[in-house]
Amino acid sequence: MSNLKYSCEVLTGSENLLVIFPQGEIQSQHHHNLSFGKGVHYLLEKCGNEIQIVFNVNLADYYSQKRPTLTCYLKEYKPEEGISLRDLENDFNLYLRDCIYNQRER
Repeated sequence: MSNLKYSCEVLTGSENLLVIFPQGEIQSQHHHNLSFGKGVHYLLEKCGNEIQIVFNVNLADYYSQKRPTLTCYLKEYKPEEGISLRDLENDFNLYLRDCIYNQRER
């Protein structure tokens, strides 16, 4: 809990960046439907509209190369006031699916 309180303090500073794994752990890129943990709900409740949310999806592919190529997809997310954790999770998963589709088309 103290880590989440500190995270909220970090997020309220406009010059700060905090990267989190909203599902609560690092998972394979082959998980195409992420479930967000309770920590995200805490941050939304405590930090509210004071924070900027940027969706980040990183996809690695080898294609025909010996070394993988990493493609980073970023999208600023502006939630409506009073957004639920489920809505945020659904919006992220839609974005994740779009990124995977775009990656296949490369």
